[in-house]
Amino acid sequence: MKLVVVLLLALLIMVVIGFCLCLYAIFQLGDLQSDILNPHSLVKRLNPKLKFEAWLHIPMLLCWIGAYDFIGGGIIFASAAYRYYCSQQDSITVDPTTCFHETVQKKLTTRWSASAVMYAILFFVLVFRLVQHGPEIDMERANQMHESHQAFREELRQLIAAGNASWQTIMAHSMTQPGMLSGGAMML
Repeated sequence: MKLVVVLLLALLIMVVIGFCLCLYAIFQLGDLQSDILNPHSLVKRLNPKLKFEAWLHIPMLLCWIGAYDFIGGGIIFASAAYRYYCSQQDSITVDPTTCFHETVQKKLTTRWSASAVMYAILFFVLVFRLVQHGPEIDMERANQMHESHQAFREELRQLIAAGNASWQTIMAHSMTQPGMLSGGAMML
């Protein structure tokens, strides 16, 4: 159970990194369109990050499979297959000679936007899975603690009613039961 939570937390980090890289690519392409960047600067900045984002699919796929979550694994597998298809056509990275064409820019923006949406969906799947695998409360232990707390409160009430309670007694009881003097416990 703990391994699944660790894998899901690792996936959460990787999904956030992938989402940020996709947004970074979209913003860099916007800078190219508004003539803030030249194509060679864009390629120099963007291509290493795009390769990293493509390679990020392998550990993500392994973590999804290790967490026995085949919905996220299926989504990542489809995305990894698409990245493999793009790598076969040498379109994983941006080419400085063609990145000014409007059709290429639309294609890149669509691809990165779809990837960002995929990462957003995976983020919500991960949050759901983390809540689902969150810490389980041991109700028996919680009931024992509640009964113990009630017994200490009752003992302190009896001491106060009998007039035998000093500040030292009250503080000693509050040290053994930290929640004793907080909130509604003050109304004895």
